[in-house]
Amino acid sequence: MKKFRLLGVGLLLGMIAVAPCRVFAESVAAESSEQVEVISTEETSEESEAMESSENLQNDVQESSTEEETVAPDITEKRQAKIANELKIWDVVYDAENDQITGKTEPNADVLIIHVNTGNSNGGTLRADASGIFTYSNPVAGVIKFEAYLDGRKSEQYEIKVKEPNVEKSLNITYVSYDIGTQTFNGATAPNVTIYAIIPGKEDQNVVTANSAGLFSVTDQFEPGTEIILTAGDGFGNEGEPFHYTIPSEAFINSMKIKNVSYDHATHTLTGETAPNASIGLWVMNGAYGTYQADENGKFTIVRELEAGTAISLKPFHDGIFGEKYEYTIPAVPIKAGTTDSTSTVMKPAGTKEFPKTGATVNAALSIIGSFAVLVAAVLIITRKLAGKKN
Repeated sequence: MKKFRLLGVGLLLGMIAVAPCRVFAESVAAESSEQVEVISTEETSEESEAMESSENLQNDVQESSTEEETVAPDITEKRQAKIANELKIWDVVYDAENDQITGKTEPNADVLIIHVNTGNSNGGTLRADASGIFTYSNPVAGVIKFEAYLDGRKSEQYEIKVKEPNVEKSLNITYVSYDIGTQTFNGATAPNVTIYAIIPGKEDQNVVTANSAGLFSVTDQFEPGTEIILTAGDGFGNEGEPFHYTIPSEAFINSMKIKNVSYDHATHTLTGETAPNASIGLWVMNGAYGTYQADENGKFTIVRELEAGTAISLKPFHDGIFGEKYEYTIPAVPIKAGTTDSTSTVMKPAGTKEFPKTGATVNAALSIIGSFAVLVAAVLIITRKLAGKKN
């Protein structure tokens, strides 16, 4: 009787050991079922998305065919708007009696003078008045071209031929400009004459000769606020009217500097500061050029698409005075905060189950079942030994 009681105790312990294994196996099976269900749900979702994308593609094809019917009027309107926005020069005539060229463009545009016969040399810049009229007095004989610049727009070149006048060129000095960066005067007078640059109270003077087009330059270490007197003479005792010029003050020189320049890749906008109401010349490394206008506070905005690494130069000018050239390189496109590359770890949404790796569930179940089987066998062996001793 005692033998049967001990055998019953052994069987009871075995059942207790096997029961958790069965429960765990059912749990594993249920989890596997959930995994299959989730995967099938995802496959169904992907099929739905594929069907929706197919329908969207068909709709896009229908819409594109509709847009093709209206593209012609849109292109025509854009061309008309582009033509209306083009900067032009017109009504350019040469007045031989007064020895001057007049022309028309948009109001306040800058007009570049190009002397073709002297190797396309720069003849200076004119500013059109409020009516768009510009005047070029005492022009050089030969072919002259004009280019207008305004708000980043550039006109086509307008060409005119000037015959050599019968009257003698005036010895007066005109179109004087001063470059702060190079400390250089530029001006025009009669061809091949001598120009004397004198500073009152000093014995030294600069002497230069105008070229065949009457253009000249005088460079020296001029101090801010210094008065300069320019006089042209032909070497036969004939002289023009003295031209008095005062070097800009140090405060004005500082205000003509370009500063606080930045570029926004999202809006293709270049911003900065300089002297109030100054014009800004923009040179791009590929040779492109444009002029822009600062407001009454000296702030300027240039909308132009420029790639990262592009080198540009900015130079302000106002009332015949050119500021120092400012060099700037377009910076790299900034990386937005929170963005990651394709190799970064993908985070699982909170609350979702993480599927085990292939074979992990089966291996874990077999390991636990094997452990409990060994335990049951040990219990049976001990029970038999105890029963044998009793007998």
